[in-house]
Amino acid sequence: TAGTLAHPDAWRALVRRLDGSALEASLRRECAQVGALAFVTERLPAFLTWLGQAWHDGDIAIHQEHFASSHVRAVLDSTWRELAPNVPPSAVCASLPGEQHDLGVLMAAVVLAASGKRPLVLPGATPLDEIVACRDVTGASLVAISLSAHSERLDVANMVAGLRTALGKDCRLVLGGVGATGIDLDGVEVHDDLMALART
Repeated sequence: TAGTLAHPDAWRALVRRLDGSALEASLRRECAQVGALAFVTERLPAFLTWLGQAWHDGDIAIHQEHFASSHVRAVLDSTWRELAPNVPPSAVCASLPGEQHDLGVLMAAVVLAASGKRPLVLPGATPLDEIVACRDVTGASLVAISLSAHSERLDVANMVAGLRTALGKDCRLVLGGVGATGIDLDGVEVHDDLMALART
């Protein structure tokens, strides 16, 4: 539609010239125009895929990838905070020890907040016992773990199995992200669609 910045080409150009204020303004404008759910499930994934691939291929430099990620992170963080109801957290969003990417954590938080839940967000890699402690303190009924492609180099299955046991039967454990593909453990839900969190 007219005025929609749905094509990531404009964002790519802003990344290349390190125009942070314009990039963040464009991301926020797109989020406001299409809505938070469509932004994180339809608009943002293609841009993030390009960002990772461009860095991998040497098409952009590390500083450009870090720069772009920081601005995406800022937009996602403020978005879920604005949307979340003022109630106790009912979900914990985190990534596992050794994980290097946490944008998926913030994307999950946006979906949960837009669905009327308040997430407790743990940015960055978090020790398993700390994830469990947050769940115990809040009484959250759901723990959502984001696994990036980097997670394939980690001992994810054992960590998830340990987390599943420590959380107890009353807490749902949901995995998402590229790194979650192929994980099959009793009592662990794996989704390749962020919108699955909206239906929880």
